[in-house]
Amino acid sequence: MVRGAFWFFGGIAVTLFSYLAAVHSLLGEQYVIAWGAVVFGAVRFFKGRAAAAVYPSYTAISQSDLIKMPPFQATVKRCDNGNVATGGNLIDGNWIAGYFTAAAGRRVCIGGPSASAEMIAFIRSLHKGQTCTLPDAFISFQKSQARKKP
Repeated sequence: MVRGAFWFFGGIAVTLFSYLAAVHSLLGEQYVIAWGAVVFGAVRFFKGRAAAAVYPSYTAISQSDLIKMPPFQATVKRCDNGNVATGGNLIDGNWIAGYFTAAAGRRVCIGGPSASAEMIAFIRSLHKGQTCTLPDAFISFQKSQARKKP
């Protein structure tokens, strides 16, 4: 969205400066209309705006930060698996992220590409619409997993 705005206003600036230079030139009144940059920027801006409305932003919480947080109620909105293209690079599919809503509409995300095996297993145990108390639910899950190990 921001890059779209830069392209749009950059196209307007090039057009404006080119026009002003042509008006004050002794050689003639030819100038550039950077309509491609303006249209491209407007399209990118509005596509970004639409995507932001569909996919609201979430605050990412690392495992170490999650454990230190005071308990809060959170409802699972979705869990996304790996194999996501980011910047042209394909991330290894062995990850998962859990997206939650908490009090007052706060949105948080745990997991992701750097998630531990414990965090991945915890997120996979959750179900859409499930409400849990974080970080207590994760800590209890860790303890239950530790008891299962020989």
